[in-house]
Amino acid sequence: MKKCILLAVVLILLVSAAGCNGCNGSGFGTISGKVAVNYSGQPLVGATVKTVPATSVVTTDLQGRYSIPNVRPGKYMVTATFGPSGTTSTVVNVIADKIVTADMVMWK
Repeated sequence: MKKCILLAVVLILLVSAAGCNGCNGSGFGTISGKVAVNYSGQPLVGATVKTVPATSVVTTDLQGRYSIPNVRPGKYMVTATFGPSGTTSTVVNVIADKIVTADMVMWK
């Protein structure tokens, strides 16, 4: 009986591992970073950050940080805007199950 239970547990683990396909990953990546003001390096609070192709739009927090989760792998232009004239962009390559950093400086 113990051998049957052990065999069943081993089989369940093997089947689970075979269906893993990247092991515990979602297949999506995350873009995160900080937006700062050029002349002081201080965080830019409330900047709007978006991607092209479009994934989602987020706003920087009190530390100027942002995070865009669940992004399909590929190249994206990340753009931060603040007010009517402040815009900065950078290009990133998102990799599945990884966090890509895209820090930006707003020249205003």
